[in-house]
Amino acid sequence: MFEDCLGREKISTLCITVDGPAEIHDRRRITSTGKGTFEKIISNIGMALEKGVDVRLRSNVDATNIDSYLPLLRSFGELGFLDNEHFSVAYGLVKSLPGVKLANGISEVDFFAYLQEQTDNKKLLSIAIQAGEDGMLTDLINNPVAATKTRFCGAVGSSYFFSPDNRIYVCSEVIGQEMYSVGWYDAELHIDEAAISRWRKRKMPHIKECLDCPLIFICSGGCAFRAIASGIPEGPYCDAVKESFDARLKLELRLKGILSW
Repeated sequence: MFEDCLGREKISTLCITVDGPAEIHDRRRITSTGKGTFEKIISNIGMALEKGVDVRLRSNVDATNIDSYLPLLRSFGELGFLDNEHFSVAYGLVKSLPGVKLANGISEVDFFAYLQEQTDNKKLLSIAIQAGEDGMLTDLINNPVAATKTRFCGAVGSSYFFSPDNRIYVCSEVIGQEMYSVGWYDAELHIDEAAISRWRKRKMPHIKECLDCPLIFICSGGCAFRAIASGIPEGPYCDAVKESFDARLKLELRLKGILSW
């Protein structure tokens, strides 16, 4: 229906979620009739790539589907997606929330350790953690400015999400939770300046505890949602940042042959 809207001079970028091979994805991403969406999504990715559209694929990984992550990447390779310059993959780890321990949550440290145990295919590992030419190590060495940031994500920047409940949010993780709404919309926009200020002022230079941290430009104060939910809207939410940074750096050094396996 929307195929004609796609192209380099039209809609040139798509963000798509695939949470595993068909048997996994079709249990999580279904239509209103209960039908799975995997085959249709894969077909549409191929069609979009043929039109030169950039496809940024995200795969949400947790303790219950982590075994399917590498097989999913291998299937993309068989389809020729991984060799297409317009195709990229990113992982999204399912993590526990403040006060809520998720049984299926997984940390980045455990995620990196698992990947190393499962394969010694450096190309596949590099793709799995986005450690290619734009990897963290490459940026730190060749273009350190590109590896820095003064805000954690768009929630403290300029993002807005308009929910079907007529509420406005700045973080995709809180959509539908009215307590995190920053306003509402009808024929006009109604922004709650006090509510939105909780998010927008969490830029790294405003978080005092961050100013003496060596990872200040990597973490930038951490997730605003988790900080607010934890009752520390003006403080840092570190979430094992140092351990995650060390684990990723060591893995990329191994991929580059600088450290031994």
